[in-house]
Amino acid sequence: MAKQATGRPDPKAREKKPARGKKEIAARKKKVHIVKKKAVIGKRKIIVKKKKTGKGQALRGRQTKPKKIAIKSRKQSPGKAAIQAGAKSDLDRFESKLSSFEGEKGALIPLLQAAQETYGYISERAISRICEVVRIPAAEIFGVITFYSQFRLKPLGKYLVKICDGTACHVNGSERIAGAIEDELQLGSADTTADGLFTLQKVACLGCCSLSPVIMINTETYGRLTPKKVQQLLKEYKSKAQNPQIA
Repeated sequence: MAKQATGRPDPKAREKKPARGKKEIAARKKKVHIVKKKAVIGKRKIIVKKKKTGKGQALRGRQTKPKKIAIKSRKQSPGKAAIQAGAKSDLDRFESKLSSFEGEKGALIPLLQAAQETYGYISERAISRICEVVRIPAAEIFGVITFYSQFRLKPLGKYLVKICDGTACHVNGSERIAGAIEDELQLGSADTTADGLFTLQKVACLGCCSLSPVIMINTETYGRLTPKKVQQLLKEYKSKAQNPQIA
C-alpha cells in the first residue's frame, strides 16, 4: 500500500487488485441465459428450456399435452330417428309406385289411392309428384280428389272412429250415436279433433247389422251402443292416449 512521506499510509491511494484469470471471471459472472425453443412433434408440443452455464450446458424438457376440444355430436332420440326412418320408407314406397305409372294419364285414381294408403291422406307434395308423373294439371287433380269422398286432404287422427249408417243402424238410432260422438269430441263442423287424436267417418255399412248400432275404432268393433255408452268409451280412449301404460 502506498505511503506518504511522513510514513503514514495514503488514504486516497487505492489498493491494486490482483489480475484475474479467464476461468475465475467466468465463474464469478455465472450469468444464466434461458432460451425457449418450441418444436412440434406430431400432435404434441414440446417446450425446451436451454440453460447455459460457464461450465457446460444442461437441457431441461417439459412436454405439454395438446388441449382436447370436445365436439358434441348431435344424437337424435330413438323416437325421432324411428319417425324419420318410417317417413323415408313411406316415401320410397310411394316413389316406386309412381315410377310404374310414368306418363299414363289413366293412372290418376290408382296413384291417388296409393298416396292415401301410404300417408293416410293426400298431401300437396304427393299431388305435385303425381302431376309430374301423369302430366295432368294440379287443379284438375284437386278437382278429382274433392269429387270422390274416399280421398282426404288432411291427415287422419290417431283413432279413426267409423260409425255405421246402414239401414239397420239407422233404424236403431245411429244418428243419436253420431250426435253423442260429436258432442264428446267437440268436433263442430270438422271431422278431426284439434289435437289430432280422433277422426269421425260415416260409412255405409260395417257388416255387423245384428249388433246395430255399431261403431269401429281403428280395428275394434263395438255394438249395441247408446249415447251414454259411446261417450264413456271415448273417455276411455282419451285416458289411454294420455297414459299409454293403461291397457
